[in-house]
Amino acid sequence: MYEYQQNMKKMLVSLFLLIILALFASSTTSAAELLEKIKVRRVVDGDTIEVVYQGKKEHVRLIGVNTPETKHLTKGVQPYGPEASDFTTKALAGRDVWLEFDVELRDQYGRLLAYVWLVEPKGEADDKQIRERMFNARLLLDGYAQQMTFPRTVRYDDYFSVSQAEARQAGRGLWGQDSGNKTSSPDKTTNIEIEYVGNKKQSCVSSPFLRRSRDNEREKPYNHREPRKSHRRRFQAMPHV
Repeated sequence: MYEYQQNMKKMLVSLFLLIILALFASSTTSAAELLEKIKVRRVVDGDTIEVVYQGKKEHVRLIGVNTPETKHLTKGVQPYGPEASDFTTKALAGRDVWLEFDVELRDQYGRLLAYVWLVEPKGEADDKQIRERMFNARLLLDGYAQQMTFPRTVRYDDYFSVSQAEARQAGRGLWGQDSGNKTSSPDKTTNIEIEYVGNKKQSCVSSPFLRRSRDNEREKPYNHREPRKSHRRRFQAMPHV
């Protein structure tokens, strides 16, 4: 009887270890194992494309980025919107890409949410691969988009924050729209209010196409779920020339 109990204990311990190993293996799945190779049918705007996914025509909203509008019913065409749309069209229209999904598969409008890879990543996606192969990151690095955090889709948020900061510091794309001859005028700053989406500790900065006076109606990205709580923080806007 004693020997039987000891054998059962060993079996239970072995089973427990196998479960732990299985859970660990599933949590370390590489980006390459989560990809769907697909052809881009057309580009809707700077951050949205159209594909055929599982036999159905779908709109795919790029995760973590927000380009200026070009077809919005109320906002119309925003500064640097056409440039961002043209950049995405030249890069993606008609080509094969790899879609990587996160925890949240769709947004509130039913669009698929995905990271778009121009070249299939190898193994674990590192900084070099993200910068060179992921189109979401390219939009931020080249100044065609502002970072925007979607609920439950934060896999590459830290990389995106660094990419946006780099583009902003260099005055690339939309970040250079207000800079003119790149000279600063500290006395021309304006107090504005920014609404944080998601975690208050995450990086969120004002871009030229979302900048508004605090006395006017604030612009809110229309393509994200409303957070349960809004965290607001006042800061000095970038100098106007």
